[in-house]
Amino acid sequence: MVILKLQSALGPDACYLAQIVLRLNLLLGGDFYPGVPANNLNSQNTLNRLYYLLLQFVDVITTTSKVSVVLILDDMHWADDASVAVLYHLLRRERRNFFFLSCYRDDEMTNRHPFYKMIENVNAVGVYSTTIKLQCMGESELNQAMSKLLCLSPRIVRSLSSILHKKTNGNPLFVMQLLLSLFSDKVLYLDLFRKRWVWDEDMILSMKLPDNVAVCYTNGISKLPYEVQSALHIHSMFGASIKNDYIEPLEIELGLKLTDSLKTAEIHGLVRYIEGMGFSFCHDRIQEASYSLIADPQERTSNHLRYGRCLITIASETGDDNMFFAAVNQINLGRSSAVSEDSAVYVKYNLTAGLKASRMSEFTSAYCFFKKGIEFLRLNANHWTNDYELSLHIFELTARSALSAADLEGLNIIVHETMNHAKSSGDKMKTNLIVMSSLACTSKIGEALELGTSILSQLGESIGDKIFSDEELHQKSQKLVQDSSKDDILLYPLMTDIKMIMAMKILAQLQIITMFVNPSQHPVVIMKMITITMNYGLSPTSPLGFAYFAAFLAKQGNIRIGRKYALIAKSLLHSLEGANEVEGECLCAISEVMCFVEPLLAANELRIQGEKASVRVGDVNFSCLNRLQYCYCIFSAGVNLSIVKESISRGCDFMKDQEHQTTLAFLMIVQRTVLMLLSDKEYEDLTTSNAWRTVTEVKTSRHMMHIYFETSKSNSPVLVFTDVIRQFYAGLASFQLYRKSRDSFWLDKGKKCKEDIQLWSSEDEMGVQNFQHNKISLLEAEHSYSCGNFEQAAELYKKAITSARTCKFLNEEALACELAAKFHLAKGNSTLSLDHFILAHELYQKWGAVEKATQLFALVSESFVNFSVT
Repeated sequence: MVILKLQSALGPDACYLAQIVLRLNLLLGGDFYPGVPANNLNSQNTLNRLYYLLLQFVDVITTTSKVSVVLILDDMHWADDASVAVLYHLLRRERRNFFFLSCYRDDEMTNRHPFYKMIENVNAVGVYSTTIKLQCMGESELNQAMSKLLCLSPRIVRSLSSILHKKTNGNPLFVMQLLLSLFSDKVLYLDLFRKRWVWDEDMILSMKLPDNVAVCYTNGISKLPYEVQSALHIHSMFGASIKNDYIEPLEIELGLKLTDSLKTAEIHGLVRYIEGMGFSFCHDRIQEASYSLIADPQERTSNHLRYGRCLITIASETGDDNMFFAAVNQINLGRSSAVSEDSAVYVKYNLTAGLKASRMSEFTSAYCFFKKGIEFLRLNANHWTNDYELSLHIFELTARSALSAADLEGLNIIVHETMNHAKSSGDKMKTNLIVMSSLACTSKIGEALELGTSILSQLGESIGDKIFSDEELHQKSQKLVQDSSKDDILLYPLMTDIKMIMAMKILAQLQIITMFVNPSQHPVVIMKMITITMNYGLSPTSPLGFAYFAAFLAKQGNIRIGRKYALIAKSLLHSLEGANEVEGECLCAISEVMCFVEPLLAANELRIQGEKASVRVGDVNFSCLNRLQYCYCIFSAGVNLSIVKESISRGCDFMKDQEHQTTLAFLMIVQRTVLMLLSDKEYEDLTTSNAWRTVTEVKTSRHMMHIYFETSKSNSPVLVFTDVIRQFYAGLASFQLYRKSRDSFWLDKGKKCKEDIQLWSSEDEMGVQNFQHNKISLLEAEHSYSCGNFEQAAELYKKAITSARTCKFLNEEALACELAAKFHLAKGNSTLSLDHFILAHELYQKWGAVEKATQLFALVSESFVNFSVT
């Protein structure tokens, strides 16, 4: 059961998680997933994907298995940022059957440590932790411990425990090592005649005892045979553990029997052997003491370099990535002993290690490898002259990694040096693209737009500054579509012009930037992508251009032609290598168009596909946006509110995990409405929760008023389904405001909303089903009512109710019945009004809107004094 659910939850993306959960392939079956595809080094997206997969893995285990999962991590004071980030994603939401326990030394854990900050952050979102501080033993506690250890009464051992406490301050580890040292020096020994432990108190007092546990370990190790000391020192240079695979080549290189010597150290309690793995130090203080056996720093670095060179050849031949990383780390630790003549070789080792780490989503490690490679490069002062291609390549990779690590200072240094030494504008392009991304990520969108247009001009392309009218944009779009069929486009050759491939990447970023900064330029960017594709062939970003082009055409009222290009974009996603990186964004745009030409819920399934596609590449923005639009659509389509509630809850959990506050805020507004309609007790919990505080009701209501009444259309240059919903409810509200105020402004506003929906629904039969019958008929009824055309209004209300029922839009059928009831009540037809009120009440209950049904019942009871329900 667990394995099946894991296979379903992880899908083919299990291959990425298997890079860090090494036995996952054995659990799921070796043939279950393909090998890891080439990574495009979009590191933040890849990390997001890895976090998501890890959360899915833990969620399946904790919800399917009957046993609890306990994660125990020791020495958290050594944890790096990447490890803490994974923990944060695991802990920031409460999970059933999951318990986390960690240990750290508080004297090495400052309030600036990433783990300390992580605990503060998870506490802030309502996941509380308990801190247990383990103190050193007091003198009385130490006396009790010594009494039990030596099997003597507390009175007899009090003098010894007092001496030990003064020296160790009750540190348990220090006490044990000091006792072993005293035993080794025969100051503490077992007296067979007296049949008890005895000690020479005067001798202990006269001895020069070590000041700390590290010195204690050092003294103990120094008494061991030389070959054991050497083996411990070599072990310490590789960290807390050393694998069997490393030991054999080192034995050949050094002529030492490392395994035998380390087994001797195991007898003395310094290391432990793990069958099939290797040796591991019993405590990090032992590792520190072993490392300090060689005091000369130069000798240490020389040894690191020697051990690294010994392992790197074997690792390269066998393809053992772990050994390769260990070897490169050793070489990097020995950098000060390297000579400039070998620097290029060491650069290539770090370059390879960085690329390997990137493919495994270890981007922090990759960044470190790339930076070390640059350090080796600089051993040769003329590396930009002597090794230009190598220098350019590693600087570009380092700049990209710096961006993913949010190291803007490091990025600026790398970019500045690259720009100073790059021989051509073409060599500067990739770095400029990274700079453009960094500007966008730091909210310098205007600068990013300026840089993007500048790069385009260097590539011989331009989007221009001219602002086109709607008519001009319509004419330009018509010229693009008139001579090309779907089959023609699908048979276009692949784009081979490097400059144009780069231009398409720039335009793909610019289309998002212009959507927010300058919406009037967004269609120009889209059409530029289409033009380049038609002139130079298909690139991995071409589907994105066609998807947005489809949505733009639909916004202009060309729904049928928009559908054609939406289908082209969808087909290209499956035929172009590398298009998976934009699949989630493409499907998000395509689904908006398909809502106008397919059954609403069928088109909505594209959003689920888009969410999954975005998750696969770690695109948080569009995974959350697809989920938001999906939930909004099923709510608007009249799906039972209990189902809507569950879907929204899952969406909110995902957005909280991804810390995507923007989409979370909008989804929580829908969630509040659903809970209120359901009369759900969770409504009060939601509105008083910490998460809800991020959604300011006053600000939101002003924003919604602006959307509904300040503009008749949204500012988006492309069509989105929410345009229709927005216009529908804005139109209904406008007609009601007109009837109350008799202000012609509201009548004109309502008419404009109705005309906009007619523009989008007139071309296609399915568009008529989705919008004409369900929305326009009701708007026309309200319009006729407002203008005094009562007979026409009555017929239109009947038409709206019938068509909503036919198309199974339960919510809109209920709304149409309610508005018809109010209309008939105002016209004095009490019987017909009551019939419609009763039907609306039944429909709201069937939809799940208990609160709305209750309010409607109260209104009917007030309007009809003798009304009762049997």
